[in-house]
Amino acid sequence: MRLFLVLTLVCGLCSCSGFSYVYKNYGGVKVLKHHGPDFAIRVFDKPEEGRMMVTPTLGSSMAQGAVAGWTLGMVDTSGSKRQMQTQAQDFLDHNERNATIYKGDMILKPQWEFWYRSNREIMAKKE
Repeated sequence: MRLFLVLTLVCGLCSCSGFSYVYKNYGGVKVLKHHGPDFAIRVFDKPEEGRMMVTPTLGSSMAQGAVAGWTLGMVDTSGSKRQMQTQAQDFLDHNERNATIYKGDMILKPQWEFWYRSNREIMAKKE
């Protein structure tokens, strides 16, 4: 019983740290919507820092939550890192950023943070 309470507290604190990270780093960022051929995402872009947070649209998130609830959490409905990174790269390409994503981490399910740098910067490092 005591172990259960400790684990519940630790898990709760871990999720709070994710929320505080999102609020601290993306709280005032304007939300942009991006639609691809078979997806729609919300983008919290910080071009001055070369990073962005990408999430499914609210409708998509609600649908994913409903499916996860109906299946008692046995089905993971959140997008994979590869899928979300492809969509984030599509956003950069569509907005003619001439940039490439080089790193990505899940902040909160299903919110991903991706770091990118300009292709000119990448080419300069290779020379």
